[in-house]
Amino acid sequence: RTSRARPRGVRRTTLVPEEVGRRMALAGIVTAPGTWCLQASLVDQASGAVVLVRAPACVRHRPPIELGWAGDIVVGSHYGLPPNGGRSQFAAVDHLLRAPDLMIGNYEGTLSTGGSSRCSGGPPCFIFQAPPERARNLRAAGFDVMNLANNHGLDKGEDARRQTVTTLARYDMLAAGLPGRVTTVRVADTVVAIVGMSPYPGTTNMRSPAAIRELVHAAR
Repeated sequence: RTSRARPRGVRRTTLVPEEVGRRMALAGIVTAPGTWCLQASLVDQASGAVVLVRAPACVRHRPPIELGWAGDIVVGSHYGLPPNGGRSQFAAVDHLLRAPDLMIGNYEGTLSTGGSSRCSGGPPCFIFQAPPERARNLRAAGFDVMNLANNHGLDKGEDARRQTVTTLARYDMLAAGLPGRVTTVRVADTVVAIVGMSPYPGTTNMRSPAAIRELVHAAR
């Protein structure tokens, strides 16, 4: 995975045929994700002594990264919870969720306790509130960032959403989609900015071109 890239040490390759009597050893040194350094030296074939060493030449590059996105997700609610702590909830797809360098999902509901329901009679209204500890199943499945800009982000009020943000952080995930907020994460040598919008209260209004332009400008 690009995002897990680490220094790889030194690799040496013979570039000139040994029959010439001297050969050039080329050392490719990865000093950090996104940085390659090359150092050339002349080595006497008979004695093995180094005759000439060139100063390293380093080049920075941004390796391509893969982003993943999954739609509406809940890990449980007061309508019911998956069995066994939900540990097998994503078993059929976790190999897909772990493949991208950055995996983003749209979390519908809250990971919280307490709060007041946004429903007040009228048409059918569904509330999704899962125990905070169920967030561990999202992380174990491969998610890195959860978008909260949707119609269930405030199911149990503002405090429940704050709990959700804190809970995600506790399990090493970021929250995106808070009103007017840009979430950034470094993936290898690239910084990714994430914004979330929706037509629902408590989020950046996706029906407002001005609000969209302002948020994208901030992300840029």
